[in-house]
Amino acid sequence: CRVWEMDAAGILHAFAGNGTCDTSAAIGDGGPATSAWFRYPHSIAFNSGGVAFISEWLGQRVRRLATDGMVSTYAGNGVRGFAGDGGPATSASFNLPGGLAVAGDGTLYVGDAENGRFRSISPSGTIDTFYSGYPGPRDIAVASDGAILLTGHQGTVLRCTGGGTSTIAGIGSPVCPPTGDGGPATAAGLCYPEKIAIDSAGGILLAEQDPRVRRFAIGGNI
Repeated sequence: CRVWEMDAAGILHAFAGNGTCDTSAAIGDGGPATSAWFRYPHSIAFNSGGVAFISEWLGQRVRRLATDGMVSTYAGNGVRGFAGDGGPATSASFNLPGGLAVAGDGTLYVGDAENGRFRSISPSGTIDTFYSGYPGPRDIAVASDGAILLTGHQGTVLRCTGGGTSTIAGIGSPVCPPTGDGGPATAAGLCYPEKIAIDSAGGILLAEQDPRVRRFAIGGNI
């Protein structure tokens, strides 16, 4: 129940959490992040100003770490369920919040796993559903062109833009062990994709439960 930071020399430093897990309360808000209680931190994302956001898988919250190390609740009321769209993110209910990503405009995207939704939180603090009907949503990444990439246990990777949504990897159901290496990413069998990232060359890196990490480019081979 901690988040660690590794510096350029490979030395670990405490970043958030004091190691205490068993609470549904946001204990420590308003103080140093390293003294706060976190209930199973899952994912971390940073905005362009260096502010960190950490999702709490069982705490049903997203916490915000300012650049001075102080922590506050950014989203979630600690109650497991679904509620709050259209209102303040701090009043909303989550059901296992996981993957996080911050877009260039400051919008924070959250994978709300058991609610089958990806939710968005505007810079002004309003929460809404960004995408629903995707079984077991897990992680999000924002591409350089602003497209939102989504993973979930459905066994696909989706690309969402203002023009709609397309499948860029996977066949629509999980395949374990995975298949399709060397062929088109859209014909590959993915084993419950979990985490997604984009490398400096624009390649998409995908961690699967198999476990393995695979790489592909949109329209290319995996």
